[in-house]
Amino acid sequence: MAAFLAPDLARAAQAWLDHLIHERGLAHLTEVAYARDLTQFFTWMAGHIERPVAVADLAGLSAKTIRGFLAARRRHAIQNRTLARTLSALRMFFRWLEAERIVESRSIRLIGVPKVAHGIPKPLTIDRALAVMDGGMAADLAWVAARDQAVLMLLYGAGLRLSEAVGLTLADAPTRGRETLRITVQGGKGTLKIGSDYYADLEPYVSAAGKTTTLTDTVFSTVPGAPVFVGKAPTYRAKNAKLGINIDMKDHRS
Repeated sequence: MAAFLAPDLARAAQAWLDHLIHERGLAHLTEVAYARDLTQFFTWMAGHIERPVAVADLAGLSAKTIRGFLAARRRHAIQNRTLARTLSALRMFFRWLEAERIVESRSIRLIGVPKVAHGIPKPLTIDRALAVMDGGMAADLAWVAARDQAVLMLLYGAGLRLSEAVGLTLADAPTRGRETLRITVQGGKGTLKIGSDYYADLEPYVSAAGKTTTLTDTVFSTVPGAPVFVGKAPTYRAKNAKLGINIDMKDHRS
């Protein structure tokens, strides 16, 4: 951010981003997205005032200037959903600046949030769900098929995000007699109770994984001992595509 920010605002922006991670407990990818939102706004503002943006410039920031930034983003075909997130990030940053008594600027509160259409994910039909769990799970190795079936059961059956499913450790996985799993969500740990039907599908793979790994290891692996990363998502999307299923697996709970 240094090229378009004066040193005082650069320090404040970095302190806010650190606050999001260490005190608010937000995910790293969320912090990256908010940093990108700040970068876009202050890059535009620096061009608008023809010099690096300083804390003092925010005190005199007008609603007209903020609307000018949003209009410029729209001219680059940026959709309302992205603009709404950017405006949300800016509001959070300005509230933090005010709470820390660095600078007070109320203009951001005068800007209405762009309207965003809220789509509701469509549940799978029974036939398609069975196709995902059965016909779509063909694999060269039996343990790979068991792994993929267990992951998809967590995604579609228990409603986990992909990062929550592949990040599950043996210590947090459900066991016989404890049909709950602990997942890392924004802000800390959360506990989710799963039904016995889900556990029946998870238990064979979890038991097999526990024979060769420790409690701190992740349950799911690409090969024994190597964790599955979120980048595995295209593989599961490809399996769904072959079955004519098109679902965003990034986050189907929102």
